[in-house]
Parts: sequence; C-alpha cells; structure tokens
Amino acid sequence: MSQYRLDDASQSNGHEQWEHNSDYAPTPGYCGSPYAAISTRSPSPSSVVENGIDTTIKRAPLALKFLRMCDWEDGKAYDEDSPTCIHYRIKWRVTVNNREVSKDTEEDVVLAPSAFWQLSLEKKLEKALRRKTARHRQVRPDDTVIVASTTDRTKRNLTKRFDDTDISWTAIEKQFLLWSEVLLRDKELTLKISFNYVDNRHSSPSAGRKGEKRGKSSVTQRMLDERDTQLDAEESSSGGKPI
Repeated sequence: MSQYRLDDASQSNGHEQWEHNSDYAPTPGYCGSPYAAISTRSPSPSSVVENGIDTTIKRAPLALKFLRMCDWEDGKAYDEDSPTCIHYRIKWRVTVNNREVSKDTEEDVVLAPSAFWQLSLEKKLEKALRRKTARHRQVRPDDTVIVASTTDRTKRNLTKRFDDTDISWTAIEKQFLLWSEVLLRDKELTLKISFNYVDNRHSSPSAGRKGEKRGKSSVTQRMLDERDTQLDAEESSSGGKPI
C-alpha cells in the first residue's frame, strides 16, 4: 500500500473516532450554580462491533436540573409540557399549637428549593405569621416538616424534619434531581411543607387583654390564667379574631 493510502486511512480513522467520542463534545454554558439546566436531548445511538456483530447502544436522556438564578425571570411561565428544567409545586401551611392558621400553594417553581426559600417563601411565611397572630400573643417556631413526593407511584416519599425553621435543603434537592426524569413522562413533583409554631411560654398569654389588674395571691393569678385560656379557646373556635 502506498504512503498516500496509509496516511489517508489514518486520517479517516481519526475523523471517525472524533465523531464517536463524546469526550470532545462542547462544554455547555455555566453561570456558577451547581443546579444549571442542561439539554434533555439524547445523543445519537452509537454503533459498536463485537465479534462481527453490529450492536446499537441507546443512551438514556440526561437528567433535568433546577433553573439557574441568572436565567430566572419573575413572572415568566416556563414550559411544563416540554421541560428543559425541573418544575415542581410547593404546598405550605402554618400551624400554631397543632392548629392550621394559614396555607398557600406556589405553582410552577423552577428554582432550587433553597434559592426559592431565600428569595420568596421565607418572606411569605413571616407575613402570614404577622397577619394571623394577634399582637398580644407571641409564638416561636417548633419544627418544620417537609415531604417530597411525585405522582410516579414507583417512587417512595421522602420526609425530613428540622428544628425551628433551620432547614437544610440538600437532601430535598438531591431527591428532586434523582426524580427529575419523571417529568419527561408527564409526572409531577411536589413539596409539602408544614411550619409548626407554639406559644412562647416566656410571655404571658393574657398580656394586653383589657388591662386587667392582677391580684397578688397565687389563687387569683390561676383564676385569671384559666379565664384567659377559656377565652382563647372560644375565640379560636369562633374564628372571629386572630389567634
């Protein structure tokens, strides 16, 4: 074989290796977030010859990611029918002494839960507490319970509990990343969050109630406390006043 033909064959083989080697694929864009959205299109199947038999290897679709903050636009509707990033719903509620006082739903969330918490949800929680809690009553956070779920019945729910509102979102976000492929099969992801509060026992629950004068005896004190507790119960059952 001539030198020309050898060189030509070598160049041809090198060109074929370049085409079938994914290591040479272009690097996607990056905005500094570990949750950057990437393409969901599967690469073309590659052919492998083993023992003279041509086999086709089909690669699984790439997992979806959370939308990057630098790509997010407030008020924009992101396409859920052909998703390019993770979409999920947040159903959250507030309880005081095991009684629900407020609830709401956040639709079409595309940011990572930790980012959405800092950007929006934490502020909405504080506003709900101010609106639903009477001025004379002080409450403190007890715990926060989060349940991650999907409509894909083959997946088991993930439940996490945190003291106060000190939430570590890592496990929740990791679970959604693992489940992201269900969105490509028209399934849904949901977070259910319960922010649970209790009375702050360091403050008097009857402070500011019509300016009653407290007696000096412990018997009178107990009677007044019992009356305040009864009034609180009546107001809660009637729903006419803030808690």
